[in-house]
Amino acid sequence: MIAREVDVGAIVRPGQLIARIDPTDYRLAVDNARAALASAEADYARAKADLDRYQMLRGSAAFMTQTLETRQSVSSTTSARVDQARSQLSSAENNLAYTELHADAAGVITAVQAEVGQVLAQGQGMVKLARSDELEILVGVPEHRLQTVRDASRVTFELWSDAGHKYAAKLRELSPSADPMTRTYPARYTIVEPPTFIGIGMTATLTLARPDPELLAEVPLSAIFQQGKEPAVWVVDKASSTVSLRPVTISRWRDETALIASGVNNGDVVAAAGVHKLEPGQKIRPVLPGAR
Repeated sequence: MIAREVDVGAIVRPGQLIARIDPTDYRLAVDNARAALASAEADYARAKADLDRYQMLRGSAAFMTQTLETRQSVSSTTSARVDQARSQLSSAENNLAYTELHADAAGVITAVQAEVGQVLAQGQGMVKLARSDELEILVGVPEHRLQTVRDASRVTFELWSDAGHKYAAKLRELSPSADPMTRTYPARYTIVEPPTFIGIGMTATLTLARPDPELLAEVPLSAIFQQGKEPAVWVVDKASSTVSLRPVTISRWRDETALIASGVNNGDVVAAAGVHKLEPGQKIRPVLPGAR
């Protein structure tokens, strides 16, 4: 490689020159192919002229069918050599054009894989270009969430740099095989209407809407009481201020809360502290959030 016009982080336009390799050998190959084509065309022109002249002798004593067939064969062979020489010239010109690497789309250079002076093998990468014309969100999906991803009726995302604002996205591709390192399935989401400030490398949080909305109760992790192998919560009776232990079904766990799918009703008051010291029927004094 004799020149590299970009570095990591460079913003490139479609068609912009990125790198060049030494074109000397490729120019020589083009010159040789052109010379071979000129020679093949001259041979064909001579063979064609000989054939035309001999065909004019048809009907005379000097005309021989065997000689005509020989000259027709020579003419066809030289014509084929002309086609072959043209193909070789086209291939040589393509190889010469490949000595200059141009960007095929607008984007940002994310990695440089070759340096000036390095000898490159055919097919070796020079740079990595992240296209900016169609931004995507890449997320690793655990195997027990694959069906949720496929069935999602609506997908939105929220940028960490713009918390509180949601934007639409749609699933473009869900890999059929897991990543060998993370053992998750890469899913790519296309951003429907990207905000103007969004950039490559930003972090986003995806929210997937279920086709059949599930009503869940969210409680602090401290409210979960382990009754044997089954989770439970202490529900406070509003009239008597006594507690009763009620088994629940946990839909999923979060960092600081748990989502309950069944076992509690809308409006129930659940004890969130000291659950391991409570007993059935014990009377307590509830302290609601925000109360002093």
